[in-house]
Amino acid sequence: MISVRRRPALLVLVLALVLGVAATAAGAVALRARAPQEPQPVQSAHRAWAAGPSATYEGDSGGIGVVRPLRVAVPDGTYDAVVTVSFDYRTRGPGPYETGLDLDRADAVPDSHALPGAASSTPTTVRYLLADLEGGRTYAVAPAVNSTSPAHGTNRIATRHVLVTVDLTPSD
Repeated sequence: MISVRRRPALLVLVLALVLGVAATAAGAVALRARAPQEPQPVQSAHRAWAAGPSATYEGDSGGIGVVRPLRVAVPDGTYDAVVTVSFDYRTRGPGPYETGLDLDRADAVPDSHALPGAASSTPTTVRYLLADLEGGRTYAVAPAVNSTSPAHGTNRIATRHVLVTVDLTPSD
């Protein structure tokens, strides 16, 4: 037989167990009601160049070397694209230097990234987000580098072993 003094403690213990089981069941029901989202399918396109874009400036003259763009066909709908550009680069001169994307859609061109000077071949990777690309058309995407005319001497940036990857996912 259980003594009178232990009944309140036993009652609290039983009540705590009942509430714990009820909370666990309610949590399980809530999780089933909000099933985990399936990952969106990703469509990818890639292109590599042995020699990539370049830029040279000296005094009042300069030139930019470009590469043939990667053409990405976007299916019907609206898509977000993550563009990853990996390359080795080398610079000469005081800079500044930057890398960016040439894209045939002016309202989607992302900001460029500054690059530090590199006297020897230096690997780097940059990423860009292109939001809400209209589907049903083909986009031309190309890596780009640039510099400015220095007060004295030459600014030059050259790239090689360039890889561009475009990953498309449907926009929410």
